[in-house]
Amino acid sequence: MQCKICSSPVEKAFEAEILQKYQEGFYKCQSCGFLGADEAHWLSEAYTNAINASDTGIVARNLSLYKIVSLIAYNIFGFRSKNVIGGGGEHTC
Repeated sequence: MQCKICSSPVEKAFEAEILQKYQEGFYKCQSCGFLGADEAHWLSEAYTNAINASDTGIVARNLSLYKIVSLIAYNIFGFRSKNVIGGGGEHTC
């Protein structure tokens, strides 16, 4: 199997239960460190329902937390990108 980012070899890092019914393997790239699932066939099911319709602070939390994640990625892990891509979309730091 190859990395979805840099096409280098990947190694199985761990398995996790997704949506309380799918056993999914997660793989880590030996070159760039990308960690991801093989085939996330459960993604559409995971995003079927809103997290919570009454949660009006979800956007504000996501906007503030991406700044923290960006700082950690840049300072600790050495990622030198101006963009952070995550579950909430792509953000410019």
